[in-house]
Amino acid sequence: HDAYTAQIESMRLAERTQERYKTHWRVFDRYVQTERVREAHPEAYENGVFQLSRLSTEMFLRFLSARRLGGEVGGIPDDKGGFLKAVGLKSVGLDKSALVERLRQEGVAKPHDLDARVKEYMRGVAREDSNRRQTGELRSRVGKDEMDFALYRWVASRFLEEGDTFAHLFLLLTWNLLNRAVNTKEMLYGHLLWKEDALVVMLPKSKTNQAGTQRPVAKHVYANPGAPALCPILAFGVHSLLASSAGDRGKVFPGGDQQNRFSKALDRVLLSDEGRSRLAALGLTVADIGTHSVRKGASSYLLSGMAGGGPSVIAVLLRGEWTLGSVSDRYWKHQDAGDQYVGRFAVGLPFREPHFGHLPPHFADPSAPAVSAALDDCFGSLLGSQSHLRLALAHALAQVVHHAPFLRGILPAHHPLFSTRLFTVPGRLAALADLLLVERTSSEVMIVTGLPPHIIYLQKVEEIRQLLLNAPEQSETLASEIGEHLQRIGLAGTSVTTEYLNTRLDSLADRMESMLREREPTPGSPSSVPLPSGGGGEGISTGRSMLYEWPDGTAGVVPYEFVLPSAPIRVGWELWHLGSEAVPPIKQLRSFHMPNPTQRKYLSNWRNVMSHLDTLAQQDTPDLWQQAFGEGAQVTARLLGDMYSAVIHKLRFRNVYQEREGERTVNTVAELLRKRKRALDPSSSATTTTTSTTSTTSTTSSSSSSSSSSSSAVVTATATVTSATVSSTRAPRRSSRANRLRSQPRTQTTPQPQRQRTNEDVM
Repeated sequence: HDAYTAQIESMRLAERTQERYKTHWRVFDRYVQTERVREAHPEAYENGVFQLSRLSTEMFLRFLSARRLGGEVGGIPDDKGGFLKAVGLKSVGLDKSALVERLRQEGVAKPHDLDARVKEYMRGVAREDSNRRQTGELRSRVGKDEMDFALYRWVASRFLEEGDTFAHLFLLLTWNLLNRAVNTKEMLYGHLLWKEDALVVMLPKSKTNQAGTQRPVAKHVYANPGAPALCPILAFGVHSLLASSAGDRGKVFPGGDQQNRFSKALDRVLLSDEGRSRLAALGLTVADIGTHSVRKGASSYLLSGMAGGGPSVIAVLLRGEWTLGSVSDRYWKHQDAGDQYVGRFAVGLPFREPHFGHLPPHFADPSAPAVSAALDDCFGSLLGSQSHLRLALAHALAQVVHHAPFLRGILPAHHPLFSTRLFTVPGRLAALADLLLVERTSSEVMIVTGLPPHIIYLQKVEEIRQLLLNAPEQSETLASEIGEHLQRIGLAGTSVTTEYLNTRLDSLADRMESMLREREPTPGSPSSVPLPSGGGGEGISTGRSMLYEWPDGTAGVVPYEFVLPSAPIRVGWELWHLGSEAVPPIKQLRSFHMPNPTQRKYLSNWRNVMSHLDTLAQQDTPDLWQQAFGEGAQVTARLLGDMYSAVIHKLRFRNVYQEREGERTVNTVAELLRKRKRALDPSSSATTTTTSTTSTTSTTSSSSSSSSSSSSAVVTATATVTSATVSSTRAPRRSSRANRLRSQPRTQTTPQPQRQRTNEDVM
């Protein structure tokens, strides 16, 4: 009970505040240990040890002056053998607060005149700083500057161009929610809910609601179909597709100090040449912009629209959770209608245009079989623990499907997003796109919210405008239809003669011939040649009877420019067992299928990691493994996701941050496994060089024989009949090279260079 009581008492202050106080205590302890202070205040020491109970107001004011002066004049030593720098008004105030808390904890009464004299001292400090700003000695602005909308839009686009989807979503949520960065990093999936046409976020704790006694503010976040780089719903969908699971207490941004991670990403973008140029045009430097600049910029942008019919200042202040004074807090309460308008304005929708009130792209039926299957396949691990997010993820998925061309154009070509099940399952994107409703002002699925009256009037005016613009075209169409009908019944001067019929048939034949010619395969595209067997009879059963033409005229199982994706471990495991639209399951590929030595090396990394992961899954989840790979079973992404969630905790490594193991790529995990093996068995690294050839040969041979027997059973009859037509393909030639290596004795000491680079030994 005593321990719990002490714990509850310590929670009177926020953890971050306690850490700040401890930092100021250490500075005060250094100050009282200096000889200058000992000589000036001998009465405060007993046997050379400072006694806090003997602290006088005069002594503490001298400490504050030492902090203000800084350097050698201040005389407070630092950890590097020098002296602490001068501090401003805010740090001086924290020194006083930290001292009062320390006196309270140690049960020492503070001097009776401490509060009054420190208050007068702080007034003098404020006036001194004001005078120094007036004379130019100090920077005129206090704190970080706001990030204006143009800079915010550019930073969001740069994050996408760099492929940093974490920083992109963090930035968009902080801006749209008017959040402090510390609140964004603590967001949980449990704080999110979809309502009508918006994602509703309710944070139970904030700076002005530390105890959580006030009702959480329901903040509405909207999509922006016209500016996908600024669309937080799209960013949330991309982030959720890449999330391995809702680990770490269901955090949206799992891991340690994600606020610091975002701050570093922001500095990286602003420190680029273009970033410096944009800041210079605004009269700013990188030091003037920080994480809090996003909150300042968003509030300034919202309030700047008041003159043009933007949201009210009260609605903005309530969304930002600023205190308004006792009377205001008591009588001005949060309402959904006001916050919804703020949400539409914050996302960057053009508030003077009719499409300010358009609904986002959405599925006509979110519960349709194709949509439900895609949700389970793409978000299965996340939905397993966060089932309330199903509707929100359905709308987020709709944004990703609608903006897929935009994402392919702005993200790096090998971004992990394109290795997820949404992009790798054949035909899935096209099938889902056919189910979308786009540019709607009304729908049976959702209701438009947050519309001010002037937008409703603009929409009515736009409807009238479209009717007037389409009137001439509709008249011409009607006249054309009447003329065609008259021709069909023979009243327009056209007789149905033999010559007329021959002309029409010839025209139809020409059109059919043109269409057939367009369907002929072109060089570089997948041919219709059935897939031949690999070396040693190793056939690859993919359900795709296609080969790819390589520059030297041969055919390959994968495109010549094929690159193994830099995918997170979960996505990689799905590609290993399920493959994608263009490539068979990666586990069926062999080193001679790879177009270059680098990809052969990466394939070896994949084989090592996936073998390790398969072993863990068989040991820890035998029932699920049997459902996926047993006789007559069919592996699915959902089964793989369930097994992955059960074993991923075993892929944790010493000195590597453990709460983000799901974000590491396959190649990174392969390197960590090698380091672990060397640490557990140092002798293995010493013998690797002399035994690599033997182990490579034996592994390849055994893999070849087992693969041959399994693959030959599933190669189609069509492939057997037509395999003679592709006898000059690359796969058989590389197979011959592999067979020659297998025929060499195991005692060979000089490895073949090509095979040494494709060592596929399982660790």
